[in-house]
Amino acid sequence: MTGSAYELAFFNIGHITAPFESPEFGEFITVGADVFAAAEKAPGFVWRLRTPGTVGAPVRGYPSVGGFIATWKSYEQFKRFSYGPDHARAFRQRREWIQPHASPTTVLWWVPSGHRPSVTEAERRLAYLTAHGPSRYAFGPRDGERFS
Repeated sequence: MTGSAYELAFFNIGHITAPFESPEFGEFITVGADVFAAAEKAPGFVWRLRTPGTVGAPVRGYPSVGGFIATWKSYEQFKRFSYGPDHARAFRQRREWIQPHASPTTVLWWVPSGHRPSVTEAERRLAYLTAHGPSRYAFGPRDGERFS
């Protein structure tokens, strides 16, 4: 589904290990800001939901969670950034800030170019992936090539 007619929507949640306001979470805030800045300069990045005064988007359906919603031009560009050096530090240190979780915490889906997913839409896609597994409607990062 790559091409100009569609963009790849991304939603990620993290069950955080401490309140965002706590001193031990300061490094997460710094690293997160660096990752966002790098993402916004990365080839293929289109948009991300910004919520004033927070690191991520408010996520109603999940307690103690921060969430991120973004869109990318293609799965390949999303994957290149996600597994590349600008995201590597955050990925390596994620267990310091984010609790392991048995159900999926990341969902991807295709949206018409220019569409900006809402928190409600993202939560529905994640719930669908959790309940039904990967499909064209909602899939995980490792399923991207299958549904591109």
